[in-house]
Amino acid sequence: MLVTEKVAGISAFSAFLQMIPMNFYVWAALGTVVIIAIRQVDFGPMRMYEVRAMETGEVLDPEKSESVDAESDLPTSNFGKISDLVIPIAVLFVATVGFIYFTGWQAVGGGKSLMVIFGEADVSKSLLYGGVFGIAATFILFMRHAKMKELNGNHFIKGIVAGAKSMLPAFAILIFAWAIVDLIDQLGTGVYLSEVVKGANISLSLLPLIVFLMAGFIAFATGTSWGSFALLLPIAGKIAMVTDPDLLLPMLAAVLAGSVFGDHCSPISDTTILSSTGSSCHHIDHVTTQLPYALVSAVIAGSGYLALGLSGSVWLGLGIVFVGLAILYASLHKPLAFTDEKEEPVAK
Repeated sequence: MLVTEKVAGISAFSAFLQMIPMNFYVWAALGTVVIIAIRQVDFGPMRMYEVRAMETGEVLDPEKSESVDAESDLPTSNFGKISDLVIPIAVLFVATVGFIYFTGWQAVGGGKSLMVIFGEADVSKSLLYGGVFGIAATFILFMRHAKMKELNGNHFIKGIVAGAKSMLPAFAILIFAWAIVDLIDQLGTGVYLSEVVKGANISLSLLPLIVFLMAGFIAFATGTSWGSFALLLPIAGKIAMVTDPDLLLPMLAAVLAGSVFGDHCSPISDTTILSSTGSSCHHIDHVTTQLPYALVSAVIAGSGYLALGLSGSVWLGLGIVFVGLAILYASLHKPLAFTDEKEEPVAK
């Protein structure tokens, strides 16, 4: 598919769907996960920790004395089930999608295709209503534990307060990101940078790769992919519209991909922090072990964006990504296996 279709008349939802094949980092990261699982091989710091776990059975660094299982003051129930977690998430998902369809159907008046209905939906309102239904499902499940005298109303309020506190940083980031976007628009930053790009004689074919790297750096420094979206999407869009409108969707996709890449690497990212906390892993250990995999995926994705910029073909860029994954698969070799008696390693 050549990226020659003009952007005029493309709805936001349609543009989002068209950017899915262009989000090369996501494809590269997913492919890397599959390759690691199939080859059963690790590299970088992860390999060191894997060897130590196989040899000694210790999954945490014994030289680090700080606790990763800090006691929480939140109450717990002895009758907890997996369904207590799964059901609210399922209700949240179904309710949100249902309201997206309902608000879109209301906006178009019915008789339209699913694409048009979803494109005209009020996503903000749907997320609000879906969240309310998810909270209601959580409250209903909580009542079961309250009847068993395991928890009470004070515990429920305490959990709500703790959850609200945990979301305050994300709210603050979004508010400041919105403020920055408004300032960018008033200052004309996007137009200025587009003129700088034109005046610097930078090859337009390099723009997707440059935007990908820029988004990765900003997301790494700020620890948020959403904030990077809000900051760079307007800039990338204005640069593309001034230089070459055909590059609009590839550059927006490069922003999304680079922001996710930087968020994966950042030690101050909320997802990184929650991942290490949820797995009872030392935070810095989690950062250093995931960094090589993210960098490998970023190199593969960057090659794809370079090919896309040079050729204008999304499928060629995506093909380069899969070629990179094939090279990664061929270059990895199965690790050594260890016996139960912890003897010298022997090759499989």
